[in-house]
Amino acid sequence: MGSAYKCQFCDKLLTTYRKYFKHIMLHRDKVYNCDICDRPFKEEYEVLRHKWSHMNDEEREEAKRNGVKGFVAKACTKVKNLPRNFPCPTCGKAFVSRYQLISHEKGCFLRVT
Repeated sequence: MGSAYKCQFCDKLLTTYRKYFKHIMLHRDKVYNCDICDRPFKEEYEVLRHKWSHMNDEEREEAKRNGVKGFVAKACTKVKNLPRNFPCPTCGKAFVSRYQLISHEKGCFLRVT
């Protein structure tokens, strides 16, 4: 590994300062976890935004009817309406941004059954 940033709390090595900074925030006193998958977040709004990923379309609509407003619902709607012009060459799944595709490709393996 070229230049790496080492966490002083758990000795994990991170490849960029951005990843290091984000990781360090998880060691803060206050960490917000998703009550569904236990994924940690540094801010409460990030958990709220993340929870939409666990919902299907029907559940999202019900949440909106029950008063969930603001950027959470808007962000979800905006992403769904964007064109997905970046297909994965391995599995064919399409993404909104090149960054999303690159992140996906790191762990994408075509399953052979």
